[in-house]
Amino acid sequence: MAPHRLLTVTFAVSICVLTSAEDAVSPAKIYAAYKSAVLKVTATGELYNHERELSTGSGFVLNRGGLAVTSNHVVFDEPDNYKSVTITVSIGPNKEAIQRQATVVATDKTHDIALLQVDGGPMPGAVLLGQSESVAIGDEIAVMGFPLKYDLSIVRGLLSSAPATDKWQTDSALNRGNSGGPVFDRTGQVIGVAAAGAVMADGIPVEGIKFLVPIDSFRDTIAQVLPPPAPPVFTGRGAARGAPIEGPAVISGRGRGTLPPLPDPRTVAPTQTFSQTFTVSRLQETHAPLTSTATQYTQTFSAEPGYRFTDAQLNPLSANAVSGATVHLEEGNTRAVVTFTLTSGPMWNQVRAWYHASLITEQALMTP
Repeated sequence: MAPHRLLTVTFAVSICVLTSAEDAVSPAKIYAAYKSAVLKVTATGELYNHERELSTGSGFVLNRGGLAVTSNHVVFDEPDNYKSVTITVSIGPNKEAIQRQATVVATDKTHDIALLQVDGGPMPGAVLLGQSESVAIGDEIAVMGFPLKYDLSIVRGLLSSAPATDKWQTDSALNRGNSGGPVFDRTGQVIGVAAAGAVMADGIPVEGIKFLVPIDSFRDTIAQVLPPPAPPVFTGRGAARGAPIEGPAVISGRGRGTLPPLPDPRTVAPTQTFSQTFTVSRLQETHAPLTSTATQYTQTFSAEPGYRFTDAQLNPLSANAVSGATVHLEEGNTRAVVTFTLTSGPMWNQVRAWYHASLITEQALMTP
């Protein structure tokens, strides 16, 4: 891989925000505000025996100058094993995607973070950075990214482990391909990065334990590449929302250009369509003495207010002794109902049954 390069660009910083009900924004608005700031990252590594390896994940843009974040393992965390590594990013949803090349400019292996410089001129969008300590256990979060073979999607979840650590736990429905994607707080600011999850526990596949990397854990790495123009002002969980600090985009050797302000997710116009992912998860450990136990389960998911489902697909992640998994839409396509049957036991063999899946939906704004 070519040596790391330091490029001169401007940096977007925002004041940490209040997490009150008035400032909270819906996933649909977060998607509308930042769909042009989320990347699908593809890395192609050529080995010394001329074979090729492919890795995909997500990322997000820090500023209009093209500085971006992804997970280090997405862009090969051991680049010396490769004769060359080529990184391509696709900006935004597939129908609007802009293709560009990127280069790694810094890494933080401790936190599995890589900083990229995206080539090709000013970026169409950028996120606003918050502060990790502005969230607490039980707070709602939203994660954007490109799961599996699907288009850009957003998923809601809860922060379920101590924010003081360098790795948070969440119940968000994160899948392969989400690594490196931005984690938003309820006000639409990025407070973390999607990472890997636990895959096995006591011999049973696990799909409900996923991890996030807090933004503050690698803020120093960002500063090493690009010191911010002014120190960010953070006043804690009760701080008022402030405007992003962002001047003209400057890319080394390419000149300057004044760009329109970044959108405010609280006031952005609703997106006409967007994709949202939900978690379907159930474990059954019922063991009758002599016979198996079959139980049908139903899980119901609602579209965002003002939206209806136009498509809903189940993507099984891990399953054992499950049958009849289906999804259908009800109440004018505003509810998606998933049904499946788990069969466990009997006691003498103690068979456990489980079903872990992602429900990937498309939603459209309802017309009056």
